[in-house]
Amino acid sequence: VIDTEFDVEHKDFIISDNSKSKLSKEKVESIINEKLEGRGKYFSEKFPYGYNYVDYSTNLKSSETHGQHVTGIIGANGKEEECNSYKAIKGVAPEAQILAMRVGDDNGALIGNVILAIEDSVKLGADVINMSFGDNGYVGGGAWWIIVLFFLFLAFQECWSEICITDWIPFLILLLIVCSCGSGDGDCGCLDNGYDC
Repeated sequence: VIDTEFDVEHKDFIISDNSKSKLSKEKVESIINEKLEGRGKYFSEKFPYGYNYVDYSTNLKSSETHGQHVTGIIGANGKEEECNSYKAIKGVAPEAQILAMRVGDDNGALIGNVILAIEDSVKLGADVINMSFGDNGYVGGGAWWIIVLFFLFLAFQECWSEICITDWIPFLILLLIVCSCGSGDGDCGCLDNGYDC
């Protein structure tokens, strides 16, 4: 999830069946040292990686809670009895591991941070990348431009020789589907029910 704030210690963010977990602590720490220039940290089995691209730290909290909301919809894994009494939530992929890529805060997000978070997500082996920036000026209006900028970034960086573009086709199709370009004011009332994850 490439977004704003994440509470990696929230009670609803757990893995109950670790037999299918893709990223172990050892694997993530190896990737951090070998491919990410020391950026980021392993937090838990649910959040095997997190990094704050805004201030270059591992502090993932912020007053802007959109990232927490999105992450809850995707991967919250509250206990069944608590969900039944509305004291917890269960997301659409409760056993999913979440890469917490904090790229923004109350002031928006820098394009360079978004691009670096995409690149790091790929290096960590993300199956799906969620970016929900909306059209309210959060990163300059709409999210489609990120795809174009990412290709320009690849074209003009040294990492181009390490990447086979045909390997990216399924990822880009998923990115096109998951990129939410209409989550601005009034567009997501059905999901904005006033409950925090």
